Amino acid sequence: MGTSLLRRRSTLVELLVIVGILGILVLLLLPAIQRAREDGRRAYCTDNMRFVGSALQTFESSRQFFPASSEYDATGKKVPGRWGHSWLTSLMPFAGDGGLYDSMKLHANPDPTVLTLASGGRAPGQYRLLPMFLCPSYDGNCFRSETTDPGVRPPYGPITNYKAIGATQQASLAVATGGPLPYGTVGEHPDGAIYPGKKTKLRDFVDGTAFTVVACETVEEVFAVWCEGRYASLAGLPDAVTIDTSTRLANYYYPTGYRLNKFEEEADYGGMVSYLGYKFQDAPPTATAGLYDTAARIGNHNYIYGPSSRHPGSVNHVFGDGHVVSVRKNIDLAVYMFLLTRAGGDPGMNGPSRY
Repeated sequence: MGTSLLRRRSTLVELLVIVGILGILVLLLLPAIQRAREDGRRAYCTDNMRFVGSALQTFESSRQFFPASSEYDATGKKVPGRWGHSWLTSLMPFAGDGGLYDSMKLHANPDPTVLTLASGGRAPGQYRLLPMFLCPSYDGNCFRSETTDPGVRPPYGPITNYKAIGATQQASLAVATGGPLPYGTVGEHPDGAIYPGKKTKLRDFVDGTAFTVVACETVEEVFAVWCEGRYASLAGLPDAVTIDTSTRLANYYYPTGYRLNKFEEEADYGGMVSYLGYKFQDAPPTATAGLYDTAARIGNHNYIYGPSSRHPGSVNHVFGDGHVVSVRKNIDLAVYMFLLTRAGGDPGMNGPSRY
């Protein structure tokens, strides 16, 4: 009996050892599994954005210009509060969903804001959630999460994680809708690729489409309804970043602290970073300045998120020629500014290590 008991105890110890080893193996494998899943989600997101880039290319080939981020109302007038449909809406016929585009009846419905809010995002049916405009890593609301309009019940409208880049800074983007000139000349602003009220052409991309960002990811979930134009374009740098306009090295603008052809550790930006480096998820709803400076303002409301993503360490961007790059969240401030301008005359950032 003693021998049998000893064997039973030995078997129990062996079992516990095996369980312990299996537990350690699971702990070791879990991060790898999570990374593999995120790699899959990132690849899916890249495919989505590549599809958007392809639709942009087809649109340009057909129309000989890129769409404006918003078309205002049906008469083309800049009517406050009626910023019309978004650039994503314009892409529908070139993204394999011409039926959806036709059903939206843009001339009869010049302002999608009214329809998506008044209908609670449920009707008319054409304002539906489109998976091709969502990143799989995004973990927030897929419908606009709030509104100040009285008597409107949620959900308020289906969102997108992909927005146009309209300018380097909000002050430059605001020129499109009557804002004051931040610096330079009128023809230089907005200095991005896709912004309200004007359709850019290939000749406008002086820096080259392969070196100019046209769209990016965002995790904004309030001002992000995919068909609404007034929320459809972003700026990449906070207005708190000062732009050196005194010397214009090699005839281009740059953030204060940049040194000619010297980046990152050799530059001194005074602690300023692009929106990619902001911790927006920590921002209180009323934040307007400092680290939580917001990417844009709509009336009395702020975007909480600028260019941003749930991917660890990077944010996907579409360039004017349709290719997609995962840009590092800690990208050098000047490099990011150079990528956002369509005609800045700045150095082409053709080295992947730069971004």
